[in-house]
Amino acid sequence: MQTKSSGQRRGHVIADHQMSYPDPLRVHAGEMVTLDGREDPWDGHPEWTYLWCISQQGKGGWVPADLIARDSGSGTGAARSDYDTRELSVTAGENVTVERAAYGWLWCTNDQSVSGWVPASKVEVSDAA
Repeated sequence: MQTKSSGQRRGHVIADHQMSYPDPLRVHAGEMVTLDGREDPWDGHPEWTYLWCISQQGKGGWVPADLIARDSGSGTGAARSDYDTRELSVTAGENVTVERAAYGWLWCTNDQSVSGWVPASKVEVSDAA
């Protein structure tokens, strides 16, 4: 798993980001998902490959490939850990708290206590909490 946790840090948003999917997918460890065959190496990085997963409730979202244990030939897989696809819409100039980095994205919380993923390229992160 390519997650980097180093505690909370402050971030300054340098470019706007609007969430792509307003109804996020949340999966829990062990939960089965359907894979429709779509794969996307985020930002051109093959090590950050995402799979389009569909929950048993019919909700879809992009999940990092190494968080899904694929059942070869069946088009299904099981989540290896909990994962939330929620994105955070941000505006350049905004400050956020960065809690973790994974797969080219940062899990951020804004001043209104709303959290979600923001592309790492859109946030300058400082070492200070």
